[in-house]
Amino acid sequence: MNTRNTIGGGIVLLFLAGVGNLWGQSNTGTPELDSGGVWLGPLNISPFLNASVLYDSNVDFVREGEEDTLEGEARDKDTRGFCLQPGVDLMVPGNGWQLDGRAYYQLEDYSAESAESREDWSETLSWYWESDAGTGLRLSEMMQQVTHDDTDFADRWNDRNEMRFSGDFGRRLTEKTDIGLVGYYHELTYDDEQLFDWERYGGSLTMGLQLTDKTDGLLVGGVTSHSSEDQDGSAESLCINAGFASRATEKTAYRTTIGVERYTGFEDDDSQTGLSYDLGLSWRAADYMMFNLSGRSSYEPAEDVGQNSMLVSTIGANMNYRPMTRWELMVGGAYRREDYINKIEVTDMAPTTVDVGGESRTDDQLSGQARIVYGVNQYASLFLGGVYTYTVSSIDEFDYTRWRLNAGVALRY
Repeated sequence: MNTRNTIGGGIVLLFLAGVGNLWGQSNTGTPELDSGGVWLGPLNISPFLNASVLYDSNVDFVREGEEDTLEGEARDKDTRGFCLQPGVDLMVPGNGWQLDGRAYYQLEDYSAESAESREDWSETLSWYWESDAGTGLRLSEMMQQVTHDDTDFADRWNDRNEMRFSGDFGRRLTEKTDIGLVGYYHELTYDDEQLFDWERYGGSLTMGLQLTDKTDGLLVGGVTSHSSEDQDGSAESLCINAGFASRATEKTAYRTTIGVERYTGFEDDDSQTGLSYDLGLSWRAADYMMFNLSGRSSYEPAEDVGQNSMLVSTIGANMNYRPMTRWELMVGGAYRREDYINKIEVTDMAPTTVDVGGESRTDDQLSGQARIVYGVNQYASLFLGGVYTYTVSSIDEFDYTRWRLNAGVALRY
């Protein structure tokens, strides 16, 4: 099980946004505060600092098959510690466009001698432009590095470099037709030799036909290709979906497409056809309550198994409840399923792909998260949060559970 993943206001933005990140895992659990900052000419700079104490029941993602190794090395799964995250948000608004950026450094330090500290840095940049006629363009990039002092155990996922670029374009062609184009490139590399670096790129074309004043019919075609360091060539998938995008009411918007996806793997006989879906729903039940639902399916590289890929299916939901100005509650959950394409064989917790024998592998993950925030003033908030993850695999050795609590203060100017 890999441990890494809004609906726009109008139909064109529905094309551009599609389904955003699945609400799920969060390392920091720190809240977003209202924008403020200092203006330096056209540039708005808003520095922030999140500081918290934490408890983690399985900080190294130890799986059931690694329990004996853990006991043999006299290591503890659970630990306490603290997290510091200084950073800055940037914004440059323009005439019909806006540039947004964020950069932060994060340090997690643990009390257990066997759990080494972790240092991260991340930066994102996004530029959006929209014309008076409704043509929209968004360009985004993200880079991240996670460094863990200890790389010889189950925490090897914590040493990685990630890079992603994407572009989204939407345009109204006629009074009743729209077009949306999306392209992206995503790369992930690991320090650990038992995990396989990969890159993934693709794009999609969406055609929309206005059916009513509030609803468009959608036809979507997409292509994706991914490669891995242990493979020659690449694996491709083609999908075609149909569905609807609608601003059903002033408080409800949704985008749903369903179809089929054809996957062709690294070997000539690695091919299959399956269900493809992409959905999102946003509902403002009241001025102080918002619900969101999202989900999708896609073929992705298998990071811990060479010469393999997996079909990933996700669905998640969350609620944001703000009964008073100073109080906010966020609750949500997610489900993720990974179906590995080829059978594998496991020796000493090292999975390998096999042509003969072996067993099928399917990992199912359920996660839930809750967070409550109290705004002290416009510059400071107090927060308490937790996340629980339960992963069960068709191969028992890969089962694991994890829950994490943190509490602290978020400062922003």
